[in-house]
Amino acid sequence: MARIPNNKYWNKPMLYPFTDKEVAVENYTKYFLDETLHLFEWKNLPKTIPQRELELILQSFGSGTFATVNGELYVFKANLGGMPNEYYFPTLSIIANPYLEFNAQLKIDEECIVMFNDSLLSGVIPLANKYITQMVENDITQNLANINMRLINIIACKDDDDKAEAERFIEDIIKGKLSALQSEEFFGAIQTQPYGSTGQSNQVTQLIEYAQWLRTSLLQEFGIRTENGNVKREYVNADEIGMNDTNSFLLYDMLYNRKLACEKVNDMFGTDIQVDYSELIKEQMK
Repeated sequence: MARIPNNKYWNKPMLYPFTDKEVAVENYTKYFLDETLHLFEWKNLPKTIPQRELELILQSFGSGTFATVNGELYVFKANLGGMPNEYYFPTLSIIANPYLEFNAQLKIDEECIVMFNDSLLSGVIPLANKYITQMVENDITQNLANINMRLINIIACKDDDDKAEAERFIEDIIKGKLSALQSEEFFGAIQTQPYGSTGQSNQVTQLIEYAQWLRTSLLQEFGIRTENGNVKREYVNADEIGMNDTNSFLLYDMLYNRKLACEKVNDMFGTDIQVDYSELIKEQMK
């Protein structure tokens, strides 16, 4: 078996923080972005604008501002403000980039171009967290159900001596010792109460199916097809059963806004930037 490399890039194994909801949501969100960052394929981007950084800004913050610094084109995370135009949309993009030592308030469509991730500049995080929050809750319930299945009966003791005997009895059973055989007096002094439920295994199955449905639904919001054969049809309505897995209007809206801004960027800065669905998404659309 290959050994895991021991270096600074390897995170030390640790128990997963099931009950720390904020950490769990953050972890799920990061892995979700790992997938959605590959929804689109960009061509002719300048070296100063890597595709990963461009998509991360758009998806995380809802928009990105294209502007030049020292003759080089960049995309920035920026705040939008200034006097609203006639449709109450901001007219200024406010940029502060310490590395480039660039601070500016640029007029939108005159000195810079703002690219929308989607028509309302929401980004993907709010919608993703709707499902991810439920996924985290489901994980906690699965974890509790898994732990509870270890315990079939609870031993009730009359006093501390019986408690100590019961603890030694359980410890001997765990270790596989023959001394786990106890006297008649011991068994006469304790009582057992059923704890585990006969329906727990069915509950775990339902939780697993629900987790699969949540993940499938989340990815399909963004046109990513997944295998969901184990998900019961009771979770899916009749319209969704016949719907193409990649029939995502949100995905279409995201591409539309990218293409629209690309035209403006190319006109203003003399570039030839192009964007389209990634090969993976195109393959799923066939």
